[in-house]
Amino acid sequence: MHSAIERYLKEKNYPLSIVRSREFHNSQEILHAKAISLRQQRKGKRPNKSQPLTSEEESSLWLKGQLRDFSGKVLTNVNFKNLTEQLGFRGRQEHYDAYVEDFVIRQQEDGSEVVEFLEGPTKTRSGDLTISRRTTPQVMYSTDGGKTDPVRLFKLWLSKRPDGMKDKGPLYLSVINRPKSNDIWYTKIRMGENTIGNIMKSMASCLKTNKKLTNHSMRKTLVSKLKKSGQPRNVICEITGHARESSLDDYDEIDENQRKELSHIISGFKEVPNENGPNDVSNQNSTAAKAPTIQNTVQKPVLHQRAPLVPINRAQQQGQMHQAMEFLNPDFQAAGFAGFPPSCPSQFQYRMAALTCAGNPAASSQNYTGCTFNFFSQENAMPQPQPQKKRRAYIIESDDED
Repeated sequence: MHSAIERYLKEKNYPLSIVRSREFHNSQEILHAKAISLRQQRKGKRPNKSQPLTSEEESSLWLKGQLRDFSGKVLTNVNFKNLTEQLGFRGRQEHYDAYVEDFVIRQQEDGSEVVEFLEGPTKTRSGDLTISRRTTPQVMYSTDGGKTDPVRLFKLWLSKRPDGMKDKGPLYLSVINRPKSNDIWYTKIRMGENTIGNIMKSMASCLKTNKKLTNHSMRKTLVSKLKKSGQPRNVICEITGHARESSLDDYDEIDENQRKELSHIISGFKEVPNENGPNDVSNQNSTAAKAPTIQNTVQKPVLHQRAPLVPINRAQQQGQMHQAMEFLNPDFQAAGFAGFPPSCPSQFQYRMAALTCAGNPAASSQNYTGCTFNFFSQENAMPQPQPQKKRRAYIIESDDED
């Protein structure tokens, strides 16, 4: 409503914008506050919002005879569906404004037939110089000539019109409930706009669902089908007739089947296998069960447990070290005071390292007592620099009001 008032004032050359001008900033704030107040009163939740059809519901319409070709009513229903999905017609007005002269049936070189619609001004494409036209024509292609072939159903629909109106006049005509002839199922009276607006509601009466299904539901079903097939937004706009790709944001919703699947996954009722997941224990177990027996014969690496540390005093530690030094190097002379590094040739260090590695290959993963210890006195130790404290900036706030 706000945008409609904005367009009206713009047509009357009003200099300001009630949406973007600074002079109307207060009115914008009041509108936002009013919207929040209405939402808190549980209003504005769009209870009449239409929902798309699922594939099961669409199949049910075919099985229950709501989309067929045996009567004038169901033939109108199926052509309403095809015109909405194939040519992107909107729910009511575009169907009502369509004429037979707007359609051309052509035959292609391969023998198939197409129905091309010559588009006129629409809701979002008024035809002026500022609005872009569709780059691709609105065409409906034939399939295999079966019961769901859209071109066959459209030609049958036109053939059941009264004489003199088979190739001209309004596209939608009133249905004869009890036709006297199998050749004419429609009158010469134009079908009312409200009757066209209730076509989807009449069809959905046979479905056991509480969903809000209107004529716009068929248009949402079209967008849902194209999105599931991976079509980009610009291609979808060529079918639906939207002037901007941002207009498809309102159609970005998951369908009922997807929401049901997500609910079962959350509740744990349904498990989704994650074959590429690194933490999928079930896949790892299944892979190990299917592995050949050769892999089971491979020895697993032995994990050495760390030996517990035994507290010993300093005298025992020095005695064990002296015994080891005398065994490996008879010329070893112990120091006369604590903290002095033992004097031994450099070749002894190499021999000690070689003996340690050769005697126990897993020496790096175990603890040992009685190994080579290097002692350093505090006089030789390098002084460690004290970490500097980081300075922090404090904001001094004044108590004065000025």
